[in-house]
Amino acid sequence: MNEPLMQLRDIDMVFQKKGKFLEQERSFHVLKQINLTIQEGEILALVGESGCGKTTLGKIITGLLRPTKGEVIFEGKSVYHALGIGDKEYKAGVQFIQQDSYAALNPVKTIYQSLAVAIKVAEKGISRLEMEKKMVDLLGEVGLLPAEMFLNKYPHQMSGGQRQRVLMARALALHPKLIVADEPVSMIDVSLRISILNLMMKLNKDKKISFVYITHDLSTARYIASEGRIAVMYLGEIMELSPLEPLLEKPLHPYTQALLSAVPIPDPEIASKQGEIPIKGMNLLDLEHRNRGCPFFQRCPYAKAECENTPIPYKFYEGREVKCLLDEPPIFKKYY
Repeated sequence: MNEPLMQLRDIDMVFQKKGKFLEQERSFHVLKQINLTIQEGEILALVGESGCGKTTLGKIITGLLRPTKGEVIFEGKSVYHALGIGDKEYKAGVQFIQQDSYAALNPVKTIYQSLAVAIKVAEKGISRLEMEKKMVDLLGEVGLLPAEMFLNKYPHQMSGGQRQRVLMARALALHPKLIVADEPVSMIDVSLRISILNLMMKLNKDKKISFVYITHDLSTARYIASEGRIAVMYLGEIMELSPLEPLLEKPLHPYTQALLSAVPIPDPEIASKQGEIPIKGMNLLDLEHRNRGCPFFQRCPYAKAECENTPIPYKFYEGREVKCLLDEPPIFKKYY
């Protein structure tokens, strides 16, 4: 296999909350021992509950946050030691698309002005005519046609789906190799979500752009990562990493099983046959006092005493990774 486009090595992220007095300061360990590779031209779906650290990890990948510990490797070079966060190739090569498209665009600037900034950064000395042609090409590429109709609009004059396409066009202006899309369809009408997902899949196929698709929605993750991989996160740790179909057919980690069992099945006859995972409770791990073991310990129905404070290594199972002490994954059958 070729060298990965990006590698995350032993990433930890601790946020400090300041207090008026020293004894009031608090530390929250939000990411723990994240190890992840992203291959050139692949789609990786990062799935987990709200608050599990998905967006924080996305910001670390794109250089918007620097981890407390660990290393980010881009094209074989350390972002913090060899390249530097300000390196032009890294900044242009890894782009971030936010969840809130309205907040991501300057409300007092037209689409023309927003795109012009990105194009000038990517192509120094470009003439006005060349820049306008580039804008038309970019908007056409993301499905905003006729492009000339959108250039003089302000963000508030466009729908959520149209603004999300503008963000995609702005990212493409910098010729990225990797795009981190943070819940890009969660604020868009359900009927239009598929078009945005199809656009990302087309860019992935035509331009070989890698995507990290961040979501809490298993249905969209299943669609966009049909030929890629899924990383399942829980409270700042990757519990399972697998190609899509094996994960759906035989989830290895109890948390992945719990996620899949929570997906509603429209056929009541089939749903009645679906076995439920007997989750122990709803108590969550305290990130201020994170234990050394599994973060799912308090809710896992199969947890052993040693799961709480024993560091959990990754096990490799038929090309998949799972962070669990169980010798054999519990039986789980999903009916579709």
